Amino acid sequence: MRRTWRRHLATFVVATALSVGVLSACGGPDEKDTATSFLAAWQRGEGYDAGRLTTTNPATVARTLTTATRALDAREPRLRLGRVTKTGAHHASATFTATFRLGALGVGWTYQGRFMLRESDDRWRVVWAPTVVHPALGDGRRFHVTRQFPSRAPILDREGGRLVLNESVVVVGVVPEAMTDREESLRTLASTTGIDSKQALRRIEKAAPKQFLPLITLRQSDYLAVKEEIYDLPGVHFRSDKLPLAKSRGYARQLLGTVGAVSGDRLEELGAPYTPVDNVGASGLQGAFERRLAGVPEGRVVVVDERGITRKNLATFAGRDGTAVRTTLDTRVQDAAEAALDKVRKPAALVAVRPSTGEVLAVANRPVDDGFNRALAGRYPPGSTFKVVTTAALLDRTDLRPTTTVPCPPRIVAGGKSFRNFEGEAAGRPDFRKDFAISCNTAFIRLSRSLPHTGLGDEAARFGFGSEYALGVSAYSGQVPTSRDATEQAAASIGQGRVLASPLTMALVAAAVREGTWRPPSLVTQPRPAGTAKPVRLDTGDAATLRSLMRSVVTSGTARSIGGGRAVAGKTGTAEFGSADPPRTHAWFIGYRGDLAFAVLIEDGGVGGEDAVPVAKAFLRRA
Repeated sequence: MRRTWRRHLATFVVATALSVGVLSACGGPDEKDTATSFLAAWQRGEGYDAGRLTTTNPATVARTLTTATRALDAREPRLRLGRVTKTGAHHASATFTATFRLGALGVGWTYQGRFMLRESDDRWRVVWAPTVVHPALGDGRRFHVTRQFPSRAPILDREGGRLVLNESVVVVGVVPEAMTDREESLRTLASTTGIDSKQALRRIEKAAPKQFLPLITLRQSDYLAVKEEIYDLPGVHFRSDKLPLAKSRGYARQLLGTVGAVSGDRLEELGAPYTPVDNVGASGLQGAFERRLAGVPEGRVVVVDERGITRKNLATFAGRDGTAVRTTLDTRVQDAAEAALDKVRKPAALVAVRPSTGEVLAVANRPVDDGFNRALAGRYPPGSTFKVVTTAALLDRTDLRPTTTVPCPPRIVAGGKSFRNFEGEAAGRPDFRKDFAISCNTAFIRLSRSLPHTGLGDEAARFGFGSEYALGVSAYSGQVPTSRDATEQAAASIGQGRVLASPLTMALVAAAVREGTWRPPSLVTQPRPAGTAKPVRLDTGDAATLRSLMRSVVTSGTARSIGGGRAVAGKTGTAEFGSADPPRTHAWFIGYRGDLAFAVLIEDGGVGGEDAVPVAKAFLRRA
């Protein structure tokens, strides 16, 4: 049976003085033809065919070539025939140049080889010996590649402080054949470490019996807290390692990302020089800047004997240290954001930005073990926080002023659909300032009738909706589709319907009001990702009016509980979603204080003024 190692091989090119297939004058393959055909078969990965051109069993040749290829993780082979010299009537020697790309190092390796040929029964054959593959490969000796990545470079805050440090961890895993009671062991691991026991069982059933299968990586302190309960579980094994970790388990985790054992998909994505035994950035900034942070491994190609002892160094390849990634994060502001979310039991996010520059100062998410970065990439109806944008559109396109009387009835019909204020309240005939402060839906829906169906989308674009962020990680900038009818226009005016935004989107809306200019967000300064979004200056008078209105929300509206000190301004939001009756809601609050703007979101979290505002208050107390 023909044996191949085609997975690592590419289209071959073998250059010789004579083309393949050109025969000698006597009509049969001469020594050059045989040498050419042998190298061509080797390069194609057809070891058995190469072996048929030698003096030994073809299976032996195929096995030796396969072993060498796998040991080198050799890819893209190029075997070039050099001189073929007759050394006697029936003997000849051939030289060749071999070039391989070493998958584990991601570099090319070239060496010179030589083999003998002998004519017997009118046929030339390669005189086989392991030295045909490489002159240093005697009996019992084989290739071996050593490699070592440098210490991983850090991710830095705006001042150059390290946001992650290499810390001791314990990898908790199992050896399937040693697990005498899989279900019981997995139940214990699930209750103590939080693994998904059903998912773990599926992985175990697919694993090799003797394979160490990692299930979870624990900080040293977390491991010690559960060691007594898990250490003696049959089939459960432990390995020590060092990984880049933030100062606490959940600290900016979804943004900074994690480092761990490479998955099959990730390995295929990264390619050389990565191998299945490597730890790599799996998410967030660690994943996005994997190659920069990891650097390039140093390595050697050596020959070892039967006992694995190195007998000869064949090649040495220098590595390269990783390079730090510097961010705009402010450690004090990030600490404040993390602390503010500590007591929130539902999925939540808090984003803080600097209005004067667009720099992202903090990104916090809950729960800490959820890998989803809802702060940057979440897509939610923004609810009444979007009324800031609606108001900007009204100020720009109508005669609306804060003193304009705009009725606030409990309900209003638009396009045949009835809309209500969140708690069915009515405020009679207040001026628009009060409508904004108490977040009167019906007043905004009435006013939205004076806007074209493209009006809200056009205005939202001035606040960055739909723009291309250049953060280095995935983020969502929002959408405000053109309203197709009066019902959609009404819903969009209060941040419902098809309007979607991320917490970052809405933090930037608040920042734009504070600064009078919408600025594209920035997160990574070294290296700085290329972006196309440009600052957009708001009308000076409209921006001043919006600041006044957002201040009213804090002094006399739905965010009174945050306190009016230090010129805090903001806008609450209670965004309905789903089809339940009464509808479920996300709680929002966006705002600013000085050169600090922020957005708080609590998924399925109740009411903006009651649930999101206290989180923002806790944040501002520390920021």
